[in-house]
Amino acid sequence: MHDYRKFLLTYARESLKENNFYQTDLALQVYQSRFPDDPISYNLHALLAYRLGLYSQAARFVNKALTLDPSFAKALENKAIIDKALKSTLQTKSNQQHFLLIHSWGSGLGFDLLFLLKQLMLAELTEREPVIYWGHNSLYNAHPETDCFTDYFEPVSSTTIDEITPLAKTAYPNFWQNRPLDDYARCTKLRNKDNNKIQLVNGLYYLNRDESLVVSGEFTSVKMLKPWIEPDSRFYGMSEPEVYRDLMAKYIKPKPFLIDRAQSFIDKTFKDKEFIAIHLRGTDKAQEKQSQDIASINEELIKQATTLDKSLSIFVMTDDVRQIRAMQKRFGKRIHSVEVTRSDGNDQGVHHTANNKQKIAEEVLVDVLIAAQSKHFFGCGFSYLACCVAYTRENDATSTLLPFDVMTRFNNIPQQIKKH
Repeated sequence: MHDYRKFLLTYARESLKENNFYQTDLALQVYQSRFPDDPISYNLHALLAYRLGLYSQAARFVNKALTLDPSFAKALENKAIIDKALKSTLQTKSNQQHFLLIHSWGSGLGFDLLFLLKQLMLAELTEREPVIYWGHNSLYNAHPETDCFTDYFEPVSSTTIDEITPLAKTAYPNFWQNRPLDDYARCTKLRNKDNNKIQLVNGLYYLNRDESLVVSGEFTSVKMLKPWIEPDSRFYGMSEPEVYRDLMAKYIKPKPFLIDRAQSFIDKTFKDKEFIAIHLRGTDKAQEKQSQDIASINEELIKQATTLDKSLSIFVMTDDVRQIRAMQKRFGKRIHSVEVTRSDGNDQGVHHTANNKQKIAEEVLVDVLIAAQSKHFFGCGFSYLACCVAYTRENDATSTLLPFDVMTRFNNIPQQIKKH
């Protein structure tokens, strides 16, 4: 245990020395999740925040260190420096409008929506107006030269990509200064100008930017941003599911025709009676590392779902026609599902293989809207779409995600000392 503590702190210090802020923050958060009462890590976090110009957060970190150890000499020295910087910071806000351009991630609809929610949180934390543009890289765009987000959802803001295009010449990251804003390319790594190394970036890099326009492209983690949230933010103190649920309710408004289709199915099929919903994974996870667990997870979900009132109908969401057949064989007339496009033994999900991508998106959203109205929802926590369903519901008590909610994990955590 002592060696692992030393390893993480050394990893954090070396990363900070190299201006690798993502890895520094990651190592310190992992450390604090295991050793929450050690002031050393909070003092290092204060140094990281200071380097980023986030003086208010730096003050909170160093004060935490001194709360744990009031005689911590290094922290006392840093506090004096941080307090001076904080005092000299101009408190007046610029009248200039700032924007965050949010592209589609270019993956399944569940992933795209949760990526969007993270970016919307970042927009709020940085007081930027979000501009959403799901262009040619979206798997659900029937007309790649235009935005398709508003084909399925109400607009989040009135500003368009054309209106912010003149700001591209000074955009952050500078990758976008020489590229059309609608020509999306995933940019999760940037070249560190101090050491000329290519390094991962995350939402932390976006918290203190002066540019009028910043463009999304990195994978922002709500869990990793939580320690950086200021006490005056409405997100302060929220759990990850609470953050997602709040953002989903505020921003994600499906078009009325989709809501009507879902409600029509519910009225016709369940006739004012309660029902439960289950999402079963199938072909679209076949090539992923957790694929060997999907069958057992599906079986456990079914087992838990069937402990409820056996008179309740079961609504099934799945990309795989074989799951529908198996459920009908086991539960007969209790099983209901919307007639949608499904795979039957393919290695890839229908969002990759189907020709009519707009039809696929509409079908998925109708499924989500139906499942959201169930008495209880059961889904695989590896599924971003299942997480989306859970986050459209009022609270965690009416959803079961197994084996865990994929959106609340750390990514790339060093689990142990590297073997040499």
